[in-house]
Amino acid sequence: RLDHDGVQIPGDLDPLPAIAEGARRGSGPDVLLISVDTLRADEFLSEAVPTPALDRLRARSRWATYGRAPAPSTLPSHVSMVTGRHPLETGCYTNSSQLTSDAGDTLPELFHAAGWRTAGVAANDLLEDRTGFTRGFEAFTNVAWRDPNVLEMTKLVMSTRRMSPVSLFLSDSATVAASVGLATTRTNVPPKIDALYMPPAAGVVRDAALAYFEQLYADAQPYFFFLHFMDPHLPYTPAVGFAGRLTAGSALPARYAHFPQLSTMCSDTIQTDLRSDDPAARADALAAAAYLRLAYGEELMAVDAAVGEVLARAERSGRPLVVLFTADHGEHFAEHNTMGHGNSLYEELLRVPFLIAGPGVEPGRFDAPPRLEDIGITLLHAAGIAVRSFGQGRDLLQPNSEPGS
Repeated sequence: RLDHDGVQIPGDLDPLPAIAEGARRGSGPDVLLISVDTLRADEFLSEAVPTPALDRLRARSRWATYGRAPAPSTLPSHVSMVTGRHPLETGCYTNSSQLTSDAGDTLPELFHAAGWRTAGVAANDLLEDRTGFTRGFEAFTNVAWRDPNVLEMTKLVMSTRRMSPVSLFLSDSATVAASVGLATTRTNVPPKIDALYMPPAAGVVRDAALAYFEQLYADAQPYFFFLHFMDPHLPYTPAVGFAGRLTAGSALPARYAHFPQLSTMCSDTIQTDLRSDDPAARADALAAAAYLRLAYGEELMAVDAAVGEVLARAERSGRPLVVLFTADHGEHFAEHNTMGHGNSLYEELLRVPFLIAGPGVEPGRFDAPPRLEDIGITLLHAAGIAVRSFGQGRDLLQPNSEPGS
């Protein structure tokens, strides 16, 4: 069992199978793809948020002021990362979609076919077997956990924001509150369902990754590893050692203090107040959005520390490593009177961090914003795997590269 900062996640690592006799053994660098859920590009580059490990990584990387995500939600963007295709091609438009064989080969499938070990750790329950995301991975552990009854109830309640007739007349937050009230009169799920979801802390993800690394470094065969952090996604619960580092001296306005853990319902209520005609409500909402962004920054600091430990272990191995760091989408903090994500196509949601480092990668800036669709072909070529194309991706390390080249 994985245990970090008092958060215990049921279950063990999905076992990494033994290498089959006669299996192809690749020759090239290890490859690490890191995706941080909900991380906007300007937060990653903000001098107000200390991220020493990521700063060191960026100093030796080819990096962009921002990369472009194809969607403002988790599953469509991640599917584009591992297929090189836009959601309009994959058919994966929302978090309710699936990665199907129609989308073509996936990045882990190609790495595995070329003789790389393939493993991953994720902290979002959208990145798992049921959505098809784990195709091509020999071992994949998702450390996200939620009571199944609460999970299904949450999906039902949140869907009422757009799919219930009552949503035509009420705000998002009022619709959700009404749905929770109605749902809990007919079930055994506690009324504060939003408080029951605790995203796995960055340290839990780190520990799972390091456990896999011990197995992977026991053999000379290179690996492709996918590493996904849920921080800094709502609800904001910065780990011990980071909580209060940025929020000290600030406070959430009293009208929102009853919400648990700076939750999604809190964010929805802030959005309602941002659009209010009441000046006092709008002022409180702006102050609350600023406070939530500070807590969001504290969670990024925790991710930075976890990434630093993972990279330090990789460095101790003495093996060459290609690492690409990015995110699936960003987050609103009162811009356009909006909070959260998945609800617009504004730049705050579509601009994400993007950097790549490793053997043969010349540090500096990209001339143009990369896309998440470019990840696959870039990593395959950086590993020395000779594929002509991968979806619509461009090899970002080759000048004037075009899709299919």
